[in-house]
Amino acid sequence: MSKNNLSISQRLKKTQKPEVKREIVDEWVNNWRTQYDDLTRRLGRAIANDDYDNTCILAGEIKGASQKFFDALPRVIDAVSAK
Repeated sequence: MSKNNLSISQRLKKTQKPEVKREIVDEWVNNWRTQYDDLTRRLGRAIANDDYDNTCILAGEIKGASQKFFDALPRVIDAVSAK
């Protein structure tokens, strides 16, 4: 199974090396930041174009992406802090 098919928590549990855990978390955060930045740029364009439908869709996508990130965050913290 490739690393992209595993959740962040599963990937963190597979390693005990702190430096590898840090790399995994950094990648996860950077991927979320990239996705968030893309969605907010697209939302800004939709607002500037008075595109109400796309604005609503993008607001929902931002909410979904953020919820996924914040739902995983406690598990990531637990996996990183587990000895």
